[in-house]
Amino acid sequence: MRYRLPIFQTFKNSKLLSKIPGGALKLYIYLGLSTDNWGVVTWVSRETLIKYFQKDTRTVDGWIQKLKDLKLIERMQMEVDGVSYTFLRPYGNIQEGVTNAKDMHR
Repeated sequence: MRYRLPIFQTFKNSKLLSKIPGGALKLYIYLGLSTDNWGVVTWVSRETLIKYFQKDTRTVDGWIQKLKDLKLIERMQMEVDGVSYTFLRPYGNIQEGVTNAKDMHR
């Protein structure tokens, strides 16, 4: 059984749900459903997202930036012109400023 993006009550209680625009929320769910077996990282390309959502680059990039601003994802490229890795970040303690897994165990 594959791990899928769980959305817990904290997502609502931390007010994330009220801050995230509809397109960015759809993207977050899509990324969560596209993660690896641990539900942490996905390699979905921008072109795949543009094609799936039938939106332009600017729109998808705006959604990605909004998710980054809300500290829900982090995108990295390990090499020039390489694959982008999108990491879903824990959101349980975002309101207290704790945003990485190491800090969540304190």
